[in-house]
Amino acid sequence: MRLQTLAHEWAHHNILHRDSTFPKKTEELEAEASAVAVCAALGYDVEPTGLNYLSAHDITPEELKDSLVRIHAAIHTMLEAMSL
Repeated sequence: MRLQTLAHEWAHHNILHRDSTFPKKTEELEAEASAVAVCAALGYDVEPTGLNYLSAHDITPEELKDSLVRIHAAIHTMLEAMSL
């Protein structure tokens, strides 16, 4: 869980959420989806709480679609930084 939390916060940084005008639930979607993907790429079991965390924000399919480019970019940046 600690790795997933660290990846979540790192994703916030990579997506530049500190100056964001996105709604909180969009920021959380993007950070948690990025964290889940990075942890999975590293071979870690994803905590069910991470998936529950995403569902708790009532994200619509359209909101997810709108976030995919930023999620993909964050995952790419994070994995590249780890030379993966």
